[in-house]
Amino acid sequence: METPLELFLNKCRKEHLHAFVESNPHSFAEAIELILNNRKEVAWRAAWFLENCMSPDDQRIAKHVKRFVEILPEREESEQRELMRILFQMNVPEDIEGLLFDQCVSIWTSTHKKSAVRINALKMICKIVKKQPELIGELKMLTQGMYLAKISLPLQNSIKRLLQSTIKS
Repeated sequence: METPLELFLNKCRKEHLHAFVESNPHSFAEAIELILNNRKEVAWRAAWFLENCMSPDDQRIAKHVKRFVEILPEREESEQRELMRILFQMNVPEDIEGLLFDQCVSIWTSTHKKSAVRINALKMICKIVKKQPELIGELKMLTQGMYLAKISLPLQNSIKRLLQSTIKS
């Protein structure tokens, strides 16, 4: 039997999100469990739910950051996108940053993946590069033509702006 959160996730509308959380305070923890337990039919929606309900560096998520990074390559593209959006809002501990960087590089260089997933990976890479400027050379290599070929021109322009702001920092 589906829980109230699972029922909500199957037909949710963003404008009802905060009212649902207020009336179901346990739903945040349940969404984390749905993701960690890889409930494929609702996991990406649970990640979307968290990303839209969390605050920056949300302490309810902080203890799960390492696990979110570890499961990233195993998940479907839609869930990867949402997990990266969650992780982007978190202060990822330095001891996990290397793994996150590697996971995001792997996603970014998988040119068969959807652009939205790859762009979120690149945003995370840039966030890490801002903290670790010695990685700028690697970032420049990762944004060569072969990795941009399947990305639309407007997105390529967004990437150029992202790179400029990252390198200036």
